[in-house]
This record gives sequence, C-alpha cells and structure tokens, in this order.
Amino acid sequence: IDTLVDTAELLVALLGQHAQRGQTHDAGDALRSLDVIEKCIAVQAAMPRRESEVCARILYGLSTTGIALDLGVGEETIKTYRKRAYHRLGIGSERELLNWYLHLWSSRNRPHA
Repeated sequence: IDTLVDTAELLVALLGQHAQRGQTHDAGDALRSLDVIEKCIAVQAAMPRRESEVCARILYGLSTTGIALDLGVGEETIKTYRKRAYHRLGIGSERELLNWYLHLWSSRNRPHA
C-alpha cells in the first residue's frame, strides 16, 4: 500500500500528460493487468525471464515480500533480480522503472497512422 501511495501522484501526472498529448489509447490500461505488463516487457525488453517477472510485479504494485511469495523464492533473490534488472535498464528506482515501462508500453500501443 505504501508503494502505491508513493507512486500514485506520479501515475496520475503521467496519465494526465498522455491525455494532454492527444493519445487515443488509455495509458491506464498499461498497469491494470499483470499479464499485460509481463507480455509487454517480455516482447520488448531483452532481459531474463525472472528479471522481467520481478519488474512486472513491481509495476503491478507488489512488495518485495509479495513478489517472493508469488514467485516462490526468497526476498534476497527478488532483491538480486531487481538490482540486475535495474542495472540492465540503466535505472535506479521504481519511478524510473515506471517511466521506462510507460514509454515502452506507449510506443508499443501507439496508434498507427
């Protein structure tokens, strides 16, 4: 819940920017489904499966403990996957991960002219 509270303001601002740019798709769709997040990352990002699964669950709002329980591994393992994924993507925070993903999702779902 704390993670959601921390990122809610950013999410609203980013979604507002997308709406102002005249996007015809709903960027809110980008974060509504873990399946959508996982598929987008898997198709577009060149990273190992576990790293992409961890990133998807971070974006979906799960805590480190929640991700560990969901994937059946320890919390330290999740921290390692997160650290490796952030390094691979050249980012250092959840906020940067969110920006990276929304850009990825938006470019993948951009309406074709």
